[in-house]
Amino acid sequence: MLDNQDLFERDRELTQGKLAKMSETPYAFLRGSVAQLDRDLFEPGGAALRPWRFTDSEVDDVALVGDPHPENIGCYRAGNGALTLDFNDFDAASYGPFELDVRRLALGLWVACAQVGDELGDGVIADGDCASIAAGSAGGYAAEIAALAADPGDATVIDEDGDWGTIVAALLEDSREDGDDAKPLRDYTLVEDDGRTMIEGDIDPARLVELGDYRQAVIEDTVRPVPAAIATRMPALIEQWRETLWDPSIATAASTEILGITRRYGAGVSSYPFLRYYVLLAGPTAGPDDDVLLEVKEVRDPPPMPGLRRPIDAPYPTNGARVVGFARELQTFVDDDPWLGWADDGARAFRVRERTGYQNGFEVADLGAAIGAGTWTIDDASDFAELSGRVLARSHARARRARGTAAGAAIAAAIDDDQAFVDDVTEFAEDYGAVVLADHLRLRELLAAHGPDLGYGKW
Repeated sequence: MLDNQDLFERDRELTQGKLAKMSETPYAFLRGSVAQLDRDLFEPGGAALRPWRFTDSEVDDVALVGDPHPENIGCYRAGNGALTLDFNDFDAASYGPFELDVRRLALGLWVACAQVGDELGDGVIADGDCASIAAGSAGGYAAEIAALAADPGDATVIDEDGDWGTIVAALLEDSREDGDDAKPLRDYTLVEDDGRTMIEGDIDPARLVELGDYRQAVIEDTVRPVPAAIATRMPALIEQWRETLWDPSIATAASTEILGITRRYGAGVSSYPFLRYYVLLAGPTAGPDDDVLLEVKEVRDPPPMPGLRRPIDAPYPTNGARVVGFARELQTFVDDDPWLGWADDGARAFRVRERTGYQNGFEVADLGAAIGAGTWTIDDASDFAELSGRVLARSHARARRARGTAAGAAIAAAIDDDQAFVDDVTEFAEDYGAVVLADHLRLRELLAAHGPDLGYGKW
C-alpha cells in the first residue's frame, strides 16, 4: 500500500484501477509489483532472498534495465530506418547488481508461461515447460556474456534479415506493417480538410472488474481533452525536449509546432495512474502525412534496493534524464527512437517518445492465443526466452557502469560456471514464481474483502 500512497492521494480512482488491473492476471500483478520484488530480494527475511554466488564488487554497479519482463521487449525503427528488437521501458533503470535484471527476466517468463498454461488447460503446457523457458533466458544471457568477453564486437543485433525465431519474426513483421500504415497516428488522430486533429473519447471501452461484492472500472484506452493549464505549459516542455534529442536538428521550430494535446488513460500497469499526454506535432512539412505523435509520460524515482550502496544514478540530474540516458546506454542504437528525449515541469519529470507502429511490443495474451491456436509452440517461446537473455546480456555488457567502464568482462568473470548460473536462475524463477501466484490470489482476496482501495484512509 505504501508504494501507492501518494497516488491514492493524487487520484484515488485511477489508483483503484491500477490495483484492479493487477488483480486480473498473475502477469499483471507481476508488472505492478516490481518494488515488492526488490524488497523481497534484498531485505532480511524477504521471500526472494537467497544466496547469489555470481557476484563481487566489480558487478554491483551495472547499468540495469530495472524491469526487464518480457512485455517490456519490443521493436524500434532506428534513425537509419532499420528495425531492431530491444527492451523498451527504462522507468526503473538504475545501477545495481546484475542479478536483479537476470532474475526479473526469468521470473517474468516463468509467470507468463504459468498463466498461459492455466488459461489453456488440458496439459497444453507440460510440467517443466515453464522452468525450461526460464532456463533459456539464463542460458542465452550466459552465452552472450561469454561471447562478448571473447570479442566485444560480437553482439547480438536483431534485424529484419536474420533468423530470430517465429515470435520475433512476427513482432518484426507486425511492426513493419503497423509502422508503414502510420499506426497509432491513424488511431488517435483524424485528417479533416487537409489538416490533422486529435481524436477524443474511448478508443476501446472501459471494463468492469468484479472484486467480490465490489466493482471497479478499468480504463482500456481513452483520450480526453487536457485542462487549460496543461495546454499552456506544454509548449515549454516541448521546447525543453527538443534540446535533449540525440540529434536536435530533426526537431525544428516549424516541425514541432503543436497541433493538439490529449491525455491518454489506460496504458501500463505500474504507470496506469501516471500522467500521460499525447502531443501532435506538425512534422517536417505542412501536409498531414508526416505529422508526429509524441507521448509525454510522467516518470518517477526507480524502486529502492534496500540495504545496497547506491550511486544515486549519477550522472543524471533528473528522472527524465535518467530514463533517457539509460535507454541510450542499454539499447542497440542510441537513436532507437530518434524522437526520444525528456523534459521537466517543476517537481515532475517526463520522458518523451514517438508513438509509432514501428514500436510493437510482445504481449503475453498473444502468446496464449498463438499457442492455443497452434501457431506458436513452447519451443518458439523457449527461442524467444533465449534471445531475450542475449539482448539483456548485450545491454549489460556494453553499457557503462556507474564507475564509467563497460561491465561485460566483469560479469563474464563473475559467472564462473554457466550451468550453475542457469540452475540458480531457474530455481529462483520457480520458487519466487510460486510466491507471485500466491500473492496475486491474496491481492484478489483483499480487494474482495476491503474494496478497490484496500480500505485506504479508513484505518
